[in-house]
Amino acid sequence: VRTYRHLESGLPGEIQHHNLAVAIACMDAAGATRTEEGIRTGARRAVIPGRFQLKTWRGRRYLLDGAHNSEAASVLAQE
Repeated sequence: VRTYRHLESGLPGEIQHHNLAVAIACMDAAGATRTEEGIRTGARRAVIPGRFQLKTWRGRRYLLDGAHNSEAASVLAQE
C-alpha cells in the first residue's frame, strides 16, 4: 500500500478526498499498473458534469448538483 500526500482533486467538496482514497484502494485491489504522477494527474483532472457545477444563464448564476441520496444532499447543503 502506497501513501500519496497532498493530492489535489478536480472535484469540489470535502468528501472527495475520501472518494479518491477508495478509488486508489480499488486500483490496488485490482492490481492496476499506475504511476504516482498518473494518480496525481488523474485526480487533478477529474470532472463530473453536474457535480457542484456553477453555471451562468441569462445573467443568473446557478449551482448544479445531482446529489443522488440523502447523505449526498446533506453534504451539499453544508458546502
